[in-house]
Amino acid sequence: AAAAGPNDHLSGHLSSDTIFLMAKRRSRPRVKTLGVSEFKSHCLALVDDLHRNGGEIVLTKRGNRVAKVVPLVDPRTPPLHGLFKGRLRIHGDIAEVSFADLWELK
Repeated sequence: AAAAGPNDHLSGHLSSDTIFLMAKRRSRPRVKTLGVSEFKSHCLALVDDLHRNGGEIVLTKRGNRVAKVVPLVDPRTPPLHGLFKGRLRIHGDIAEVSFADLWELK
């Protein structure tokens, strides 16, 4: 038998695109650091870029970090609500879990 890959338990349940997007969601956002005066000069273009591509902008004043601008919704991230609807099944009683049958007590 072939060795199982890290996502084999998901095969047949989620598309590879969904798994990729879930992994991508955990990646670090693109961070751009700007002085407040530069941000003020290019504000509209920077906000449009932030909305389109995600990431964050850290604003500095005299070299000190003073604020962070982030999009309200990252356009690359699919909504989590309902992601697994119809794809998961509960077997047995999840309120009364016992692992006794999995462990040998000596």
